[in-house]
Amino acid sequence: MYGTELLVERKKRRDQFKNDYLGTARQAGYYDVDEMLAHVGPAASYSVDRVVTCAVIAVGLVRMGVPIEKVCAAYNLNQDEIGSWNVHQVILTDAQRAEIEKMVVELVPDTGEPQRAVAAYHKVGALTTDQGAGRPQAAGTSAIGSTPARSS
Repeated sequence: MYGTELLVERKKRRDQFKNDYLGTARQAGYYDVDEMLAHVGPAASYSVDRVVTCAVIAVGLVRMGVPIEKVCAAYNLNQDEIGSWNVHQVILTDAQRAEIEKMVVELVPDTGEPQRAVAAYHKVGALTTDQGAGRPQAAGTSAIGSTPARSS
């Protein structure tokens, strides 16, 4: 595989391994901090991103001193879930990312672009083609190619 096909297949494998690391029951998972910050925020519209945004806000409010009972009631969250929530439930560590990349490259190698040159054949089915077509003709030959010119 090469080009776009390689990128798509590697992304599928990367997502599969990412799910294995972060768990199948997870609401959302991000490859790194930049990816999470691109999806999680006040304008998050995708429901999975909104869930993580609410969890981040709730944890921040609890750490700022707001009683956890009030935060959980306002955001309809579980106290145990918020109390134990940490960033590694949605973001992979650098070691995990490196291991995933290594496995993806091993499973989906870059084979390069295939050779596109096609050999010219002088016979196609029952037809014989003129290999000299489009080339300058020697004196004494007809425009058809190999048939000698007739003299009148």
